[in-house]
Amino acid sequence: MQFRTLQYQVCNSGSGKVAPCADLIVSVFKMGDGGSVDANIGRWKNQFQNVDGTLAEPTRSQRVVAGASVTRVDLKGAWKGMGMGEAQNNSEQLAAAIELPQETIYIRMVGPESTVEAARKDFEAMVDGLAPRAPLVK
Repeated sequence: MQFRTLQYQVCNSGSGKVAPCADLIVSVFKMGDGGSVDANIGRWKNQFQNVDGTLAEPTRSQRVVAGASVTRVDLKGAWKGMGMGEAQNNSEQLAAAIELPQETIYIRMVGPESTVEAARKDFEAMVDGLAPRAPLVK
């Protein structure tokens, strides 16, 4: 099982300053692989802390896009992803879990809050524009 099907960098230079890039990660799992949507949200939550050291609470919403159930998640705080050294303050993660009959697709953008916020509208447009036609995982 491959955890990251695709990975890209999203960089923000619109302010005139080059900010650190965020990662855009796409993971595709056959039904039953990769854990439930709730389990993944719980794992992501454990990677974000508030200034006082408590776990950040995700903002979560549900909708239907092209007939698929889509759960959106937004987390902000100090981010310490798996295998990272020190937590990175002022980080943000936007995520979408797209549940299809045969697979679940996770799309996440995580990195500096300023970079993620600058790309928020594009991320949302990408998720809203999804039109799955055939399973991606065999």
